[in-house]
Amino acid sequence: QASGGEEEGEESGGGEAAAAAAAGLSPRGSRPKMGSRFWSKAEHARFLDALRRRGTFDAHDIARVVGTRTVKQVRSHAQKYFLKLARTSPQEDEARARSAAAAAAAAAASGSKSSGPQPSEGP
Repeated sequence: QASGGEEEGEESGGGEAAAAAAAGLSPRGSRPKMGSRFWSKAEHARFLDALRRRGTFDAHDIARVVGTRTVKQVRSHAQKYFLKLARTSPQEDEARARSAAAAAAAAAASGSKSSGPQPSEGP
């Protein structure tokens, strides 16, 4: 008899889960159904917008603004985002500076070569 009660609970739960899925909600109906494990550009843009508007990190508020991610997913995304910022910002700045210096040197070198043949080139 106990197993019969469990089966009935599973059947009614299955119906609720199907109804929630049809409505685009998770089986519990408390949050939107997740589409992908990767954040879309639109979701990330909403994440950044909420982060800038809030001024401080509030995962609950950001999850509400994003609309398609849970608080746990927002926390994980924020952690990865901030680590990436810390890791890439100084390196990108150095790379940009080296690239600009190399481009300036190349422009200067090509400018002197374009003025005519160099004496060392010979016949």
